[in-house]
Amino acid sequence: MTRPEPAVPGHAAPADAARAASAHAAPSRAAHAASAHAAPSHAVLAQAALAHAEQRGGEAMNRLVAHLAGLALDDPAAQTAALSALGSRPRLLVRLDEYIRRDWAWRSAGGAANGPDEFLRRLLQTAEHGQGSVVDRGLGPAVECGSGRAAERGPGPLAVALAAAHRDGRVREAAVLVMAEQGRIEQLPFLVLRCDDWVVRVRRAARAAVAALLRERPEEAVPAALPMVTYLAGRQRSGTLVRLVDEVVEEHLDRMIPVLLATHDPRSRRLAFAAGERLARWTYSDLVGFALREPDPVVRLKAAEAACRAAVEQGDADTLRSLAAARFSAVRALALVGLAQLGYDAEVAAALEDPSPLIRAYARSRATDALALYRAAVATRPNPEAVAGLGEVGGYRDAELLTPLLGQAGHRLRAAAVRALVALDAVPIEEVTSLLTDPAAAVVREASLALRPYRRRLPPELLWRLLADANPAVRLGGYRLLAVRGPAIRLAAALVLTADGEPTLAARGRAEVLRLSALRPEESLRPEEGLPAGLEELLERARQGLGDRYEDVRDRLRDRAKRFAAGGRDGMF
Repeated sequence: MTRPEPAVPGHAAPADAARAASAHAAPSRAAHAASAHAAPSHAVLAQAALAHAEQRGGEAMNRLVAHLAGLALDDPAAQTAALSALGSRPRLLVRLDEYIRRDWAWRSAGGAANGPDEFLRRLLQTAEHGQGSVVDRGLGPAVECGSGRAAERGPGPLAVALAAAHRDGRVREAAVLVMAEQGRIEQLPFLVLRCDDWVVRVRRAARAAVAALLRERPEEAVPAALPMVTYLAGRQRSGTLVRLVDEVVEEHLDRMIPVLLATHDPRSRRLAFAAGERLARWTYSDLVGFALREPDPVVRLKAAEAACRAAVEQGDADTLRSLAAARFSAVRALALVGLAQLGYDAEVAAALEDPSPLIRAYARSRATDALALYRAAVATRPNPEAVAGLGEVGGYRDAELLTPLLGQAGHRLRAAAVRALVALDAVPIEEVTSLLTDPAAAVVREASLALRPYRRRLPPELLWRLLADANPAVRLGGYRLLAVRGPAIRLAAALVLTADGEPTLAARGRAEVLRLSALRPEESLRPEEGLPAGLEELLERARQGLGDRYEDVRDRLRDRAKRFAAGGRDGMF
């Protein structure tokens, strides 16, 4: 599980900040900024901007920077919240660092009169003189740019943190020194990032600042620095910082364990467990507790391995039984191996109907006649696990036991029966075809996947009817079966799906249409049996779903049809 992202309170930027942001933004971004000011919740806008920029980059990153430009002139509380949100997203922060250094602050020689880019230019100008204290380097109240509020107090914490991404190493060093002097926990991820700086002086200053914060305020500093430290762990110059965090946690382990384990952030939990493991702080009961209740799978697996190993050494079968009943399959598997080592083969064989395929396979290795047990279970008390086991070890004649289950009331049992019949290569086509309109989405999915090898035995008109069904799961099942019948039919089905009212299906259809339209000319989409007439009409219906790619797709497909027809063959239109 990941830690919930903190919200970023947004505020309406002053008019001059908006003009500063627009100096670096395209008209589309200016329109976005205008709509942002009209939005009722700027906190939602800021959080959405962070998530969108992390996923997309490009224009989304431009919009994020424009938003930060406004926040950099706002009150310190809003800047602190923005810093916390950025620090919890190390991947985004690294991309933002690269963007500011490469694209943003130096895009315009004249720049803007206000905003973080002006702070950066002032920093460079004063750093070149090399005189005065850190405050005199353009980072203190002497900076008189921006609004009256900003001029009175100088650049806020967000502007200083952004200055640490400047392309000039002297400015980055000045920003690092100011952050070290201020000692703000929210700026710590920016300092951690500068610990990997390619300029030695910047790197040394950042490492000294991070070390001081970690040792003086470990309960606050370690959780704040950990996401960025973990993200940079594979880099060439990150080893020193990783060792420093480990040393601080081990030095203050009794204070740090409650702090690190109080969060759902897997990085914090793994750090706490690893430190306790190195210092042999975990008792036998601690390890069992981690194995049974720990939310992070890495910690849980390590604890389960240690607990099961200790249980085998002590001959503690009762603890192994409790672990074998855990809700986590990896823990159950380790416990069953321990029970087998202690000679409790019968108890291991009782796991033949476990939901996990791995555990069922291990249980079969300790059972005398697993196939007979599966057949008896399916015949007398059918359940999805027994059905799955029979599909794993049964034979073709076991289809007689499985086929009647396709009409059972439980949808999990019907889906398991379809999977088992596929595993036995004994799919009854007529019975499984009737499940293509099943009310349960899981059953429709299994039925459509099971019938793909037999697609030529299904009437095309049935599949097109499925694609027009009211149930989205049925429409998706119909598309799966049409998509394997050939490129031209796949294109037609994808066009229909692009116009679907379900956003997920429409996005899937659009992606397939774009892929097919980009095929090389020699991979022309030939007419095929079952292809409906009127592909031009389908393309027109998909216009809205294709958006700004409609004309490009239309021209590509028409050009391919002409090339195909020029060779004396029928095109696809």
